[in-house]
Amino acid sequence: MHLDEISIRDPYILADPASGKYYLYGTTGGMSFKAYVSSDLIDFCGPFEVFSRPKNFEPDRDYWAPEVYKIDIGYLMIASFKTEKGERHCRALIADNPLGQFAPYGEQLTPKGWECLDGTLVEEDGSPYLIFCHEWLQTKVGEICSVKLKESLSGPDGEPKVLFKASDSKWAKSPAWGSGGIIVTDGPFCLSIDGHNALIWSSYDERGNYVTGASYPAGKFHCPNYIQSARRPFLKNAGHGMCFRDFDGRWRFIAHQEGGIHEFPIIKSISLDTGKVVLV
Repeated sequence: MHLDEISIRDPYILADPASGKYYLYGTTGGMSFKAYVSSDLIDFCGPFEVFSRPKNFEPDRDYWAPEVYKIDIGYLMIASFKTEKGERHCRALIADNPLGQFAPYGEQLTPKGWECLDGTLVEEDGSPYLIFCHEWLQTKVGEICSVKLKESLSGPDGEPKVLFKASDSKWAKSPAWGSGGIIVTDGPFCLSIDGHNALIWSSYDERGNYVTGASYPAGKFHCPNYIQSARRPFLKNAGHGMCFRDFDGRWRFIAHQEGGIHEFPIIKSISLDTGKVVLV
């Protein structure tokens, strides 16, 4: 099947050199995660169930936005979860291959008592950090935050920092469907190309269109010192994107296209031309 036949949100691609395959993960509904597999980013097979809620696993709803990384001990998935009485949060799962089965690993990564989602990993100064959203449902104006993780990636190893608020940007607005001045932060991703850095994230414009833009760290991704671009969002009606390098060495960007009932992934080439995000 092709990408426009795959109904998925929050897409994430792991380009796995060990297998020579691309693994597509995302939000598909229910208490499980699925993956699709491709050798050329055109034809995909699947879905394959890579995680299903095990017995005694507390989260019981909103299994969202899985990301998968190759680490020393296997493949690490970071995803968002919700419990009936607890907050939405990010936590890790582990497996010995990209198709799982993944199993719970460690403790909650995001702060207790915070409504959080869309965690993504970045390594800086030899330490792992989680970049995540502090959700607008709790804060009214969404925030993008960071927290240092243990070397094992099994839990937090420090206090969270607010990197910036959605209202600090020039392009994220309170959408027409919202009330009370809410502004959304969604789907952060840290992109580094040739010494240039951009934190890509999504929100809405004043008409309620889903849009994707970028903020630029003046120093490290995990530190609260960001330059907010005056440029318009570089993508409209699509979002929660991430970047990966294909097996030919080209940088690619994948996001989900808004389409009502059917939402599907799109892939474009991406660069940081003169330090600013450009889709090709």
